[in-house]
Amino acid sequence: NSSTCCKMAAGYQAVPDVEQPEGGDALPLTDVIVAKAQAKYPEAGTKVEAVFLGRLDDAIDNAQPKISIPRITAEQLKPSTEIKDDKAFLKALQLPTAAFVVMVVSALVVILTENPLAQAIYPYFACVVTFASSIPDIRKRFLAAVAPVFNEFSVMKEKVEKRVEEVSIKGFKYLNITETAMNDAIAPIKDKLEFATTMETALRQIDPTIDIPDTTDIEETFNGFEDQLKTGFQGMEDAVDLSRDLPEPLKSIEKYQLYVMAPFLAVMLVLQLWGVYVTTSHRELNEVSPVNNASEGVRFLVGSIDGNNVTTSSVANVPGGDVDDWSSQWFEILIAVQTYVSTVLQITVAFLMTQAKVMAALINVQIGVLESRVNKELRDAVGDVFDDIFKKGFGMVKKKFLDLVHKIDKIEGPINEIKSKIPGGGNLPSSLVSKIPSSITSAGSSFFGKFGKS
Repeated sequence: NSSTCCKMAAGYQAVPDVEQPEGGDALPLTDVIVAKAQAKYPEAGTKVEAVFLGRLDDAIDNAQPKISIPRITAEQLKPSTEIKDDKAFLKALQLPTAAFVVMVVSALVVILTENPLAQAIYPYFACVVTFASSIPDIRKRFLAAVAPVFNEFSVMKEKVEKRVEEVSIKGFKYLNITETAMNDAIAPIKDKLEFATTMETALRQIDPTIDIPDTTDIEETFNGFEDQLKTGFQGMEDAVDLSRDLPEPLKSIEKYQLYVMAPFLAVMLVLQLWGVYVTTSHRELNEVSPVNNASEGVRFLVGSIDGNNVTTSSVANVPGGDVDDWSSQWFEILIAVQTYVSTVLQITVAFLMTQAKVMAALINVQIGVLESRVNKELRDAVGDVFDDIFKKGFGMVKKKFLDLVHKIDKIEGPINEIKSKIPGGGNLPSSLVSKIPSSITSAGSSFFGKFGKS
């Protein structure tokens, strides 16, 4: 029977928190099962019948090759010294601030030399240098924040492997407990059927349409389930490969840097370069705007009036004259400030992303991906077996058992009537009941006529 298979499956180490209906590795309590079944199946006349029908429904609904991987909480990610340091943010600004000072000095050089090539290159050079100065601390921050994640995940990986093994135990547990419920439910029915079989002639005198059912079909079906489940689990463990199913960022620290940290930095760099591009484009548009063309006209007009006496200072005093405003004269300084502010914002975002709650949320997304992949492989490996046994097979068993219960209800009255007319018949052992037919037969058919009278 399936208890043998359960012992075989029990060779795997049991995990207390394996995903099971109603929590833990325990199946729903009998009282819960009975309450649900009695409400759903009023024809279940006894508790054992209700238990069997309830176990069938529970297996049909919940017996699946599926695991649940626990998620990481912020409390599990114990922060390192670097993460807990109150001055960590200020320390992270030290190198970018030094880079900012260097870029300001470089901007002054560009302004004084008025080299067109230097003016064109400087904005992007300043952006890249200031951005690069933030990378060491951001990388250190990310690695310090993710270290406890990998420590926790190494333990979680072992749990996942055990939970995959537990799928087979879970299947045999459903089969075994349901088969036990079936034996308990069928035992009193078998006693009634044994009596009905020995008294079949008398029963037909009472009701010629009586059909004495048989429980063998249901019992043999369960024997087939055991072999089918055992065969389905062969090679199941080989179907799941956690090293393959793990999302890339969770496979190693190096992969985490490649798939999480590098994209973050790339996005930040692109945004900063885009900001510099927008700023420089705005300056170029201003340089060719109608306002500047008008200032050239003012210079020509003033020069025409005063002849050669026009001076730079006199032009400067003309409203709208061709004099660069502060933002144009000190454009490179503005670029240095802009890139520094952008870098500070970038560091701020990095600090927010490495908070325990944020890290837990990001990692849990990847755990969800892992869970989906493992469950898909389990369904591909043994999903059809579970469906054939617990959904289709148990569904068929339930239908046959309900049909059996209805037939038993039909012969219950005649059986009780016969027992009432046999001295001690209601309590006779089956060994004595089996001797009744021959004695009754020798008495003649008139004896049956008496049973037929109401």
